[in-house]
Amino acid sequence: MRASIFSLAAACVAALVLGGCQSAQTLTSDDVAALDAPVRAFGSASDAQSTDDVRMLVKSAPVQSDAYVATNTTIAANNACCWSGCGLPCEQGISTWDVRAVVGYAFQEGDDPGSECGYFGIDVGRDFCSCPCWGIDGFLRYHECEFDRVVGGAVGGPAATVGEDGGQIWHLGVKVTWENSLRNSRWYYWVGFGPEYWWTQDYQDDDSGFGVYGEIGIGYVVNQNVRIRGGVNLHWLIDAEMGRENATDDGSGRDLFVIAPSVSVEFNF
Repeated sequence: MRASIFSLAAACVAALVLGGCQSAQTLTSDDVAALDAPVRAFGSASDAQSTDDVRMLVKSAPVQSDAYVATNTTIAANNACCWSGCGLPCEQGISTWDVRAVVGYAFQEGDDPGSECGYFGIDVGRDFCSCPCWGIDGFLRYHECEFDRVVGGAVGGPAATVGEDGGQIWHLGVKVTWENSLRNSRWYYWVGFGPEYWWTQDYQDDDSGFGVYGEIGIGYVVNQNVRIRGGVNLHWLIDAEMGRENATDDGSGRDLFVIAPSVSVEFNF
């Protein structure tokens, strides 16, 4: 009993010295009630007097009620689901589903590149908690562009002219992404890459195949449910045969790169 009482007294003294620091032992109402229990006689009157002094010291210390502990536990649990307002939610243990609408302007590089054109798409995926955050997205992209096409020029025929071969290019794939806040601010950078399947429609010589997709950019967290992003999307179309300028190249594939600066709005839930 003596050891228990002096242990509590030491804790209270530490609490007073540290100014109520959380590292000191906190007394509950059960601890104080135990002090009111009958105390076995010690060896002398001075021991009993010491016990009374300890009681006075312990009872003067702040008491944390069970209700207070329960309330703090509830608040802590709620805070685990709320974004602090700085950094990325996924850096603070909040994993979300993401939907993005993408719009941009695409141009091409490679042999017989197509014209510049509008670029549109959508992402659906999920972020996972870590630092940096990572995620997995499925994506769909679409752009409609034209390729130059030499028409005529045969011996004895009309002179060669350059026409247009128009159609649409579609990209469907999956990507792994990484995001990290800049100095724990609402600004962050993001990168991603993955495989894709692409196909064309309405060209004179339609084609399909596999390629590689990559993306990089910066974003801003408006709130826990909305973000704005800007960056560059890159598609590497391997062995693409559509849109050849000269008929003699029909059926001959080449590597074609689609580069698309874009902006997107992201919704998180």
